[in-house]
Amino acid sequence: MSQNNSSHAYVVVDDTNFDDVVLKATLPVIVDFWATWCPPCKLIGPMVEKLAVEFAGRLLVVKVDVDKAPKSKAKYGVNSIPQLHYFNAGAVTQVIKGSKPYADLKADFEAFAKTSAAAATVSVDPVAESAYIAAVAAAEHKLEQTLKPARANLTVAATPFKKSFDRKVKYRGKKLANGKFGQTEHDTQIAGLKAALGDVMAPFREAFSAIANPAWDAYRADMDAANQAFTSALVTSND
Repeated sequence: MSQNNSSHAYVVVDDTNFDDVVLKATLPVIVDFWATWCPPCKLIGPMVEKLAVEFAGRLLVVKVDVDKAPKSKAKYGVNSIPQLHYFNAGAVTQVIKGSKPYADLKADFEAFAKTSAAAATVSVDPVAESAYIAAVAAAEHKLEQTLKPARANLTVAATPFKKSFDRKVKYRGKKLANGKFGQTEHDTQIAGLKAALGDVMAPFREAFSAIANPAWDAYRADMDAANQAFTSALVTSND
């Protein structure tokens, strides 16, 4: 019996080593396609990292920043993130899109780990697991309590501008249909409307980001603390 104190049981790869790490792995592999700018990725990422520690020796967890791995992103059809791709013997057997609750995510890992012939097993302290689940819930609640009013304020600010934009787009669509616009003129005007809407919305998005970014940083800190507390209680055995 040995205590596993590793805080980074996952592997970070890019296009240069994806095939060597993922396709040639001797264990089943779960690849987390993510990006730094993706809020749902920030939500699920710490949970994936926690499970990487818990399932070490049974599964290999790989994290791929899609901005640093465009070829891998294109090859595996990653058109939205987060995505978890499950590889067994170099082939994708399952794809999960979007964020998931922790309990569902862990159940997926457990089911996939059963495809491994590795002898390593894990013994999880039920008290530590319960504490982790409570910590996840608390971190998510705190995050949502901050983001919910900020989102509402952004929606209120955006609504009149979005309605005006939609009306103008509809009007130009009618002119295109009636032959009063050519396709090029239509597309040019729509592009101009989108640019104008972006300019108008920029201050509101900046105000939202000023609230959201620290909230996400706090969530990450809370989840890192929860992961570390769990890892310190995790025992792995090769018996």
